[in-house]
Amino acid sequence: MKLILFSLCLILSVISLKVFSITSVNTTIVNKENGVWLVTYEAEQPVQQLVFKSSPNHSRGTRWRATEKEYGIVYHNSREYIRRLDGLPFTKVTFYLTPSYVSLPKEYAPFSPFTDGGVLLHSGRFFVCPELCSNYITQWRIKLQAPATRNIILKGALKRQEVVWQSTNDGEKIYVGPNITNENSDFIAVIDPGLPTKAQQYLDKYLPLIMTQYASRFAALAEKPMLFASYSSTDNGTYGNQGGVLANQVFMHWYGKIAHLGINEVDTLWFFSHEIAHLFQGAAADIVDHEHAWIHEGMAEFMASITLTELLPHERSTIVDRVSKAKSRCITDLKGYALVDSGDRRKFNVYYTCGLLINQAIHNEANKLNPAVTGFTIWQAFQDSVNKGNATSSRTFLAAVKPFVSSEFFAQLQRIILPQNTRSATDIAQLIKMSQQ
Repeated sequence: MKLILFSLCLILSVISLKVFSITSVNTTIVNKENGVWLVTYEAEQPVQQLVFKSSPNHSRGTRWRATEKEYGIVYHNSREYIRRLDGLPFTKVTFYLTPSYVSLPKEYAPFSPFTDGGVLLHSGRFFVCPELCSNYITQWRIKLQAPATRNIILKGALKRQEVVWQSTNDGEKIYVGPNITNENSDFIAVIDPGLPTKAQQYLDKYLPLIMTQYASRFAALAEKPMLFASYSSTDNGTYGNQGGVLANQVFMHWYGKIAHLGINEVDTLWFFSHEIAHLFQGAAADIVDHEHAWIHEGMAEFMASITLTELLPHERSTIVDRVSKAKSRCITDLKGYALVDSGDRRKFNVYYTCGLLINQAIHNEANKLNPAVTGFTIWQAFQDSVNKGNATSSRTFLAAVKPFVSSEFFAQLQRIILPQNTRSATDIAQLIKMSQQ
């Protein structure tokens, strides 16, 4: 019996070593004086391949070029792999990078150029794992080198020549170029000097007010967030914008001819209100069951609608129209499908439009029963529950909602998020009616 137990323990130990041991890969990103960008991966042990943590498409295959012809990037089963073309193991490989802006599906661009010659780098785009990626790999060692004439701005600190850090989760944005930080009482900003004038004016006037509005409803942020705003022209006729939020960072990049961008007050400030809302949502924003992204994305949309209605009374009709259009898109895109299947259908916008309507209905229902309660009150209850150790899940969110709404309303909300509920669109419309009665 002792021999059997010893053998079993030995087997379990070997399995444990296989699961938890990580062959580390060091990542070095270099910006040379002539503007060339390179990335080098160096594994501590020989590997057959390096796999990228995320591959929304195969754009690395066309935008990255190995310095040695023996190496290439292979796209297989929706994953990009770095391999030797002869199949031999390797420890080190270097690629030339294309430092221009590229729009990626559901992922941030690796480079957002500034008009001053600087760039905003996204570290998460460079995450690789040895052989295969697993949930156990959550940190990446990164070194960034730049000429002494350029600033490196990482996590609010200005550095020169070289920085080394552990990048985690989805990574962070790092600025490299001549710009410096502009710090005020609300945030630390790196603003492109060539940013379209309208965008600059909106940010200067309203961002501090948006921060104040949220701070009046939630606990103050532990540290000042970083704000990045950049612009680059294009020659191929493409135009638009992309932005988002990472750990304590909010960013937006506009690209294309300024005349084509159509920058307006509500769209610009809605974006920043939404992303800043995620910062104030705290740990509760990290919903673990991704099919319920309607919770935090929809709440951020609702928070933006309330905040801008208060700050832009002259745009009230525009904001009401935007919410009305969200309802139309939600009902149309969801008709015949379950809400929780939207991600699998690549209909991520449904989490925003339908999520806005659901969170607005929750707010209206709770406020109808008790004028002292708002959607912000309920989110704070959800956040408090998460801070006590409960999972950031739909179950925890529903538990936070339940005390503030009627039993009939709550049952309707539960129906909406059932798997295989192909009547979700009709049920959301009914939820809205119930909240208004």
